[in-house]
Amino acid sequence: MDGLGLSRGVQRLGINFMGCFGGLAGLRTAQAFALSNPNNRVLLVCTELCSLHVQKEDVRADNLVAGAIFGDGAAAVVVGASPRQDERPCFELGQAACHALRDSKTKIAWDLSNTGWRVGLEPDIGFLLGRSIKRFCKDMVGRADVSRHAFAVHPGGRAIVEIIEERLGLSKRQVSSTWSVYESFGNMSSATILFVLEHMQTQSLTPETPVVALAFG
Repeated sequence: MDGLGLSRGVQRLGINFMGCFGGLAGLRTAQAFALSNPNNRVLLVCTELCSLHVQKEDVRADNLVAGAIFGDGAAAVVVGASPRQDERPCFELGQAACHALRDSKTKIAWDLSNTGWRVGLEPDIGFLLGRSIKRFCKDMVGRADVSRHAFAVHPGGRAIVEIIEERLGLSKRQVSSTWSVYESFGNMSSATILFVLEHMQTQSLTPETPVVALAFG
């Protein structure tokens, strides 16, 4: 607050323990705040220190995989409604949806131990997502041609992105920002989707290009 010169009375809200899905949950919450008071602007900050969860003595496969693909990252975005003349919006937020998968409670876990948080990742996460993602996206975009859409997919891991590509019939071009961020920074949990959206601004997208953002957690 002091560093940004914010008022001591600024309203704050913490969204915690949502994992990789937290970035989109934060955007949806910021959008609701902005729409309820169009004169205000909402600052969304996602900060993830995944390296704090590394357990050196834990040689389980899922812990080693998590240590290899997760990274630290922080990103921020300002969300508002009714843009002023001096403001240049990057994206316009549209509809949002969420779906809780059955039999998924044990697939991703953060368990507190005597030496810190222990990561649990089941190997069939990608299969579980792939089984439902096509219907989920169809409900989102309706009869629209998905080949006209750009996709901001949270890079939860190589296998997850590949199965999303396969099930939705996406080209590498449609998810190029996802791959670029994953190769450069890894999976930074909630902050990653904001990195992907930022990278998409460097691509040759037209203002009319619809973007589907997907995250899992």
